[in-house]
Amino acid sequence: MLFLRLDDSHLTLFYKRPGEKTEFPEELSERFPFEHRKLRPSTSLEMNLREIRASHIEFQEKQRMEVLVTSPVTLVPISEFEEEMCEDFYHFSVVGERREHVALRVFYDMLPFSNAVLIFALEENVCQAIEDEFGEEVHYVSALTNVLKSFSEKIHPQHRRRVYLHCCDARLDVIVYEGYQLLLLNSFEIRGHSDVTYYALNVAQNLGLELTQTPFTLCGTEEKCQTVSGELERFVKNVGLLRASAVFNRHPLATIPNAPFDLVNHILTK
Repeated sequence: MLFLRLDDSHLTLFYKRPGEKTEFPEELSERFPFEHRKLRPSTSLEMNLREIRASHIEFQEKQRMEVLVTSPVTLVPISEFEEEMCEDFYHFSVVGERREHVALRVFYDMLPFSNAVLIFALEENVCQAIEDEFGEEVHYVSALTNVLKSFSEKIHPQHRRRVYLHCCDARLDVIVYEGYQLLLLNSFEIRGHSDVTYYALNVAQNLGLELTQTPFTLCGTEEKCQTVSGELERFVKNVGLLRASAVFNRHPLATIPNAPFDLVNHILTK
């Protein structure tokens, strides 16, 4: 089975053998069929996909694939969800007047642990390029789905509110929980590290969070998170950093350089 993660600047592809558990033996840590590379903007997406697929023989067979979609998302309470309204709701909530000429394929993931439905989308031409290259047995899932599930399970004393900052590529996801309840999920485009601090503090102010008591946890691109952590500590007393290698007890997959946190989390918590 293949796992493909696509964002604005990178492609990541990972192969898991049929029937293989995720408890890989330690000696395989440097022999994973795994590839993470920058998109070449001067080349078509089709060519980028073809090149990354050619990098390992395991990638070249026709097989099932899960695609982690990193596009903006929106949430709907399960009680208000109507499948036939997904596309209209996504266009209204996320797209608005932007990119109306771009055809989108809209998907949704159920989040029963948060009593919500996560709606997301991918450009139709991107879906078509993936399916033309890898076959039609493709399942699309939001890169945030299993991240949210993992966060919902991390209960703090007295079920107090807690903030997670998922920093990935040029986007920040601010996620706020109270116990199991998902209070807020907002995504922002960011240009620099200071943007993360700005949006995090803005959300905290709007929710009336006490900066001396509310824990803030960073995850995502580790180098970026470390830089942001130092800046955020000027304002927030309790700042933590989730490293995939620590979360998953130095599982070999979690120690691969450049392996995206959300992809590692998705594979190891399935």
